[in-house]
Amino acid sequence: MKLPGFLRRAGINQRVLLLALIPTLLATLLMFAFYTQERLIDAREDLRHDGELLASYLAASAEYGLLSGNRDALRQLAQPALTNPWIDRVAFVDAEGQPLVGEQLLAAEQIDAARADPRSLMLATPIHLTAVTVEDFSTANADTNQPVILGWVLLQLDDTELQQRERTIWMVGLLIACGGALIAILLALAIGRTITLPIRRISATVDQLHQGQLGARTEVSDSGELGELARGINNLAFQVQQTQDHLEAEVNKATRDLQITLDALEAQNNQLELARNKAEQANRTKDEFLARMSHELRTPLTSVLGFVDLLRKTMLDNTQQEYTKVIGRTSKLLLSLIDDLLDFSKLSSNAIRLEQLPFNLDACIEEILELHLPSARQKGIDLVFVPDPALPERVIGDPTRLSQVLSNLVGNAIKFTQQGEVAVTLSARCAQSRVDIQLEVRDTGIGISEQQQQHLFQPFSQADSSITRRFGGTGLGLVISRRLTELMGGQLRLESTAGVGTSVCLELSFEAVAAPPAARLYPQLPVLLYDRRPLSRRALMRRLEYLGCEVTLMRNRRQLLSELAERGDHYQRLLLSLSRRELKALKGAEFLQPIRARYPHPVVLIANLNRDDLAEELKRELAPLRLLSKPFTGAALAQSLASAQPITVSTTAPTSRDLEGITVLVAEDNHFNQLLISRMLELHGAHPLIAATGREALQRLQDEAVDLILMDIHMPEMDGIEATRAIRALPGPESGIPIITLTAGQAEQEARALRGLNIAAALGKPINEPQLINAINSACHLPSDSAAEPVLQRPRLSRYGIAAGELGHELKHQLAAMQAAYDNHDSTTMRDHSHQLMGLAGLLGMSELDAAAERFNRAVKAEQRQQMATELQQMAELIKQALAG
Repeated sequence: MKLPGFLRRAGINQRVLLLALIPTLLATLLMFAFYTQERLIDAREDLRHDGELLASYLAASAEYGLLSGNRDALRQLAQPALTNPWIDRVAFVDAEGQPLVGEQLLAAEQIDAARADPRSLMLATPIHLTAVTVEDFSTANADTNQPVILGWVLLQLDDTELQQRERTIWMVGLLIACGGALIAILLALAIGRTITLPIRRISATVDQLHQGQLGARTEVSDSGELGELARGINNLAFQVQQTQDHLEAEVNKATRDLQITLDALEAQNNQLELARNKAEQANRTKDEFLARMSHELRTPLTSVLGFVDLLRKTMLDNTQQEYTKVIGRTSKLLLSLIDDLLDFSKLSSNAIRLEQLPFNLDACIEEILELHLPSARQKGIDLVFVPDPALPERVIGDPTRLSQVLSNLVGNAIKFTQQGEVAVTLSARCAQSRVDIQLEVRDTGIGISEQQQQHLFQPFSQADSSITRRFGGTGLGLVISRRLTELMGGQLRLESTAGVGTSVCLELSFEAVAAPPAARLYPQLPVLLYDRRPLSRRALMRRLEYLGCEVTLMRNRRQLLSELAERGDHYQRLLLSLSRRELKALKGAEFLQPIRARYPHPVVLIANLNRDDLAEELKRELAPLRLLSKPFTGAALAQSLASAQPITVSTTAPTSRDLEGITVLVAEDNHFNQLLISRMLELHGAHPLIAATGREALQRLQDEAVDLILMDIHMPEMDGIEATRAIRALPGPESGIPIITLTAGQAEQEARALRGLNIAAALGKPINEPQLINAINSACHLPSDSAAEPVLQRPRLSRYGIAAGELGHELKHQLAAMQAAYDNHDSTTMRDHSHQLMGLAGLLGMSELDAAAERFNRAVKAEQRQQMATELQQMAELIKQALAG
């Protein structure tokens, strides 16, 4: 049973008071109520009794007056009664209730009711006829058992005196009750004090003990339970004090021992700190050594590889050709070893920083597959990419590190696969602004047993020692890939069966770049596809469905020839996906000639070879023929479906001159970018004018007639945004000239600044030629070649008649200028040339070099010399890698 809240909060004194007061007050109240009630009842009964006595006396005396009808006698009887203070009125009435003396106090029918009510102040007493015995008249039959009522005496009692008496009774009772309560309170306080005082002394002693005053003792003045409690507290305090003294002695001893130990530990820590500093210095020295050695070793190796390629093109005999192949192969192996060691060193020291750049994941994967295509073709392996149409066009992440991981996985798959295929399958799951991807690299190679898999992710370890002897490698590829994947917030899993193949699954999450859904390039285009390999069919079907085509799939030759015979005219494109084995086994009379006889339009041949590798019979039987080499990009597939003309491998300019007669002012500060954009415009018939700064663009605009302006955003003196504002503020018609902006960045502040400047289009770098030409056509209201617009590819220098040496010269020039400005502490020059390098790298799609140049530019602005030196070294390595590739 729980006590009420106020009782739980009350002290002992309050509880003793309550214990004494509650019973006493209850008893007092009960006695007061009983005594008062009895006295009140007695007073009312006394008043009524006196009235009844007086009434009976009057009734006996009034018999004669009623019999004789003498009212005066009745008045004389009533007069003395009225002198009593408790009599209000007196009346005599006859038997019928008619008043004889006094007022009509009660009606005849009310008399019985008044007599029956014990609380009524109206008394009614009957006046009887007294019986008389007359012996002389024996014939009289008087009935003595039935007295005759002659009338009634009515008395009206006055309760004024009764009320006064009742009040007196109430006052006396209250005084008695209050006196009793007061006495009870005084007794309770006295008794409570005898209990609370010892307890308070004990409580004060306990508080002193709690505060550490262990010598405190309580006074023992009682012999009962409280005395025993006080003695127990004193004994406990004595024992605690003894224990405290003992503990203090032990603590002092332990403190002395601990101080000795701490002094020894401090000395050891100083030694460890010195050792750690030496180890960190050694680690930094090792990293610097690895970076420098990598730089120094890569430079001659790159030269060796370049001269080996040149040597192969000279007149060499078979022995010399074999020697050059060995030199090239071992040099590439050594270069790969150096790169792996450098990456492993950076990962071990947490020196790798991830970039967050928007990029096209499909294009990134396609570039890696294209890089490994020669080695796959050399071994006769099919290299297949199965995309996912649900993947957003662009995601935000580090394309360089993702490419490094994927390149390792694809390279390993090709290395350990002697026949069959290597497939890269992409699966995407979008949720709000995030996209979770799963990249699976599956091969049909030698496989790995469960016991061997336990050593795969250990540095410098492979499945067994024979693998190193047979296939080479450092054993760092998977280690680097897993650590890079974890650094990007993902995970890498491997499943393999010896003799069957290996599957490596890469799971990552990216932030999707918001963009409107891409339009289908070939909606409802009827396409007939022939492919006997399931995985290749799956990849092609996804690609074609993403382009919007209506695909009809044929799995065998007989089915294909039957479909062509029945509905050949229905299909606008015919795609033949053939393996090398099928190409070797083809015979014109059995397969090729029937196809050409039933389908007169160009045929798209999809195969893992170059056009020069095609047999002459195949070229002749299927002419006109379009060749799509595996692995192919989505843009290449779209281009193969774009027209009915055969594909030709050529670096000459296009025949269309859809910008003929258009004058375009190119505002670009970098000389190489000026050259590239100018050649691109000249190929389409446009006349380019060059301006190196925004201020120069304003001057040329006033001197010459211009149809359109290509405005780079980042330029010295006056940037593209300021120049655009100045052009729009011109008074003449020049203010309305269409302007297309070019930028390597996607900064929100740039977009906000351009919104109110009436820009015709805002294009990013690298520049996509069809997109640029269509944007110019749209701005100048010219016909647009919509078929070429979707083909996204980086600019190829050979297409515009620019030698690769010119790019290398420009990159080296920019690097040398930044290095010289760094040595001279010239921040302005460093910023200018870093802007030029950013524009150049962005124009050519060199994302890693673009990011390094941007970091260098930020470091220059923040005056971080160490960071500038690091980024200069990084840019030098990237430029050498680009020139070596």
